[in-house]
Amino acid sequence: MFRTCLFLIAACAFGGVFSQNVLADEPHEVWLKAIEGTWTWNDDDRGRVTVTFKPHAEGECVVGVGKDGNGSFVTIIGWEAWSKSLTDTGFHSSGGGGRIVYDEVTETTLKGVRTGAGPGGEPQPESNFHVVRDGNLVTVTATDANGKMTKNVLTKVVKK
Repeated sequence: MFRTCLFLIAACAFGGVFSQNVLADEPHEVWLKAIEGTWTWNDDDRGRVTVTFKPHAEGECVVGVGKDGNGSFVTIIGWEAWSKSLTDTGFHSSGGGGRIVYDEVTETTLKGVRTGAGPGGEPQPESNFHVVRDGNLVTVTATDANGKMTKNVLTKVVKK
């Protein structure tokens, strides 16, 4: 009986420490950590794009500040616990912007829908987004309601 009590006391005392190490990050947490840093890509409409993401709100979101051929932009990517979705809301100096709601989130893929506007605030057709992460590469494929598909490969800038 004494040994059983000691085991239970030890389990209660150290259980929190052990369980924190055993539990893996949730898929959205993996994404938020993975996208920290600077990313670049070439876009047919925007030219060369560079964005740097930094964590905020104790890791619940990242804020990206970037530039492209049309100006500058800010994007906030975070987890909405109430809707179980990863959201990406962007604002561009050209007056455009949008919001992508990723309601399918795994450690390596995101699927969601974007609504928003192009330069000058002109509404754009809703688009389906499919994002795949493979190490320091992220492939973003978007297909709008008219069937137009775009694909960009983002590369993480790794300092040597």
